Amino acid sequence: MFSLSAWSCERAQAARPRNGATAGFTIIELIVVLVVLSVLALSVLPVAELSVRRAKERELKAALVEIREAIDAYKRAVDGKKIAPGGPQSGYPVSLRVLVDGAAPVDYCISTLIQ
Repeated sequence: MFSLSAWSCERAQAARPRNGATAGFTIIELIVVLVVLSVLALSVLPVAELSVRRAKERELKAALVEIREAIDAYKRAVDGKKIAPGGPQSGYPVSLRVLVDGAAPVDYCISTLIQ
């Protein structure tokens, strides 16, 4: 009668090389593979850091462009007498807080001065 354990034993013997060595990887082969993988991983890290840095620089550049456009729009509004100047007569805001808080329209400034 053919048993399951006899079949698995025969199959295990068939998987072994004929010279008596066991099948599998040696510790040296595993260490070499780990070293190669670690070198590849370490070579990817600087590239990843550089791409993150460039993304932050693009965000900062976009923010600076937006701030510059806001300052120019403020200057055009002061020159066009749409808003009252918030400080010196140059037409530029005294600080960025003026752009954040907003400036009062010229009509509002005149009406508060009359009262």
